[in-house]
Amino acid sequence: MRRLVHALSMMSLAASFGAVLTGCPVWGDDDSGRGRDDAGAVPVVDNGPPPARTCSANTDCPGGYCLNNRCTTAVRCMNATQCPTGYTCDTRGLCVPGGCTGNAQCAAVAAGLVCDTTTRACVPGGRCTTDAQCASTPATPVCLGGSCQPTANQCQFDYQCTGQGQACVDGRCVVGCTSAAQCSAGQVCTAGRCGYPTSGTCATPCMTGQICVSGACLRTCANDATCGTGFMCDSGVCRVDTRPRPFCTMDSQCNMGSVCYNGACRRQCPNPAVMPDGDCMRVDVQFNLCRADGMGRSLCTSSNEVMPQCARSSNCAAGRMCVNARCQ
Repeated sequence: MRRLVHALSMMSLAASFGAVLTGCPVWGDDDSGRGRDDAGAVPVVDNGPPPARTCSANTDCPGGYCLNNRCTTAVRCMNATQCPTGYTCDTRGLCVPGGCTGNAQCAAVAAGLVCDTTTRACVPGGRCTTDAQCASTPATPVCLGGSCQPTANQCQFDYQCTGQGQACVDGRCVVGCTSAAQCSAGQVCTAGRCGYPTSGTCATPCMTGQICVSGACLRTCANDATCGTGFMCDSGVCRVDTRPRPFCTMDSQCNMGSVCYNGACRRQCPNPAVMPDGDCMRVDVQFNLCRADGMGRSLCTSSNEVMPQCARSSNCAAGRMCVNARCQ
C-alpha cells in the first residue's frame, strides 16, 4: 500500500514539474530531436556582433582603418575637406585619423612635399605664380608652370625643345593639343597647350604612391629616375618634363659643314658678305640671318635670337603669351 502511495506521489510531482517546463523541447531516448524546436527548425543562438578584425595598419582593413589593433569602418571621401576634423582622406578614398601636421611628415614621404595645414594633406612645395615668389630660394629663382625652378630649366626658343611636338611657351617646352586625349595622363588641354590643372579635386581616389594635386593624381618621387623617361621630379611629384634639351653639345654631333652653337647645329654662312642673311636661306630656311659668333665664325641664325621680343609671357601685353621669343 505504501508503495502505491509513493508511486502516485512521484507521478503527481512529475506532472507539476512538466507544467513548469511547458514549451521546452523534450528529447527522445535516441536524442533524435536534440537541437530542434517543436517546428523542427534549428534554434539560432545570438552571441552578439562578430569580433572586430585584428590589424596592424590601415591597409589590413578593407573599407576602414586600424585603431587599437582593431578594424574600424570608415566613410568614403574624395579629399580631406570631406572628412571630420582630425581626419584625412587616404589614397583609398577613406577618411582615416591623422593627416600631416608639419612639413617633416611630408618630407619623409617625398622630398619637396609640404603639409597643407588646411586639408592636412601633403602637397608639392615651392608653388608660385610669379618669379618674385621664388626670390627666397636662390637655387630655384624662376617660376615655371607654378613651381620655383632653376634658371637652366627655362627655354626661350623652339629649337631648345627637342621633344616630339614641343614648342617653347612661357619658358617651358610644352606639347600642342586640341583635346586632353593628346596630353599625358592627368593633364588638360588649355589654350592649345597641354598642362596640369591649377585647381580642383580628383574625380576618383588616387592609387597607392600617388597624391591628388589640384585635380590630378600624380606619382610621388625622390628623383627623375623614379618618374621614368619623359618625366621630371618636380617638388616631390612626377610631371611631364618641360626642360629644354640641347640638340647638340659638340660639333661632331652635327652634319658635315655644320657646327654646334647654343645647343643647335648651325650652318656657316655661305656668303657672309651678302647681308643680312649671308645666303643662309639657301641652306637652312629656319635661320634667316648671318651673325658672327664671337669665335671668328659667321653662323646662320634666326631673327628671334637676334631680336627677341620676350623670354616669358610676363614680358608681353596682358592676354598674350611668349612663344618662341615672340609675343602672340
